Amino acid sequence: MSRNQSRQSSVGVSCPNHSAFVESIARSARDQSGEHDLEAVVLRAVARHSEILDLPDVLELRTVLDVDVDETAPLEVRVATIIDAIEATVASWPQQEVPA
Repeated sequence: MSRNQSRQSSVGVSCPNHSAFVESIARSARDQSGEHDLEAVVLRAVARHSEILDLPDVLELRTVLDVDVDETAPLEVRVATIIDAIEATVASWPQQEVPA
């Protein structure tokens, strides 16, 4: 979504079960064993499922996202921490309405 559109406090992911979404991303991360950038894996998954994020938003998130993840925590906990950081970052963006 561009800067001229209204941003929501959530990333607009249609997932009735947050823990199932986290588990799905964790499975995907495990399958991408060569991928060492968990933030990138999570951000790609969130962007694919988001109803409100567009490419400029994802690029901005990639540059500003700074998550302190406990590398000793289980993968699902690390994924949930990153999702929470993405949601908090999007929620902090200014709310702007689209002119009619």
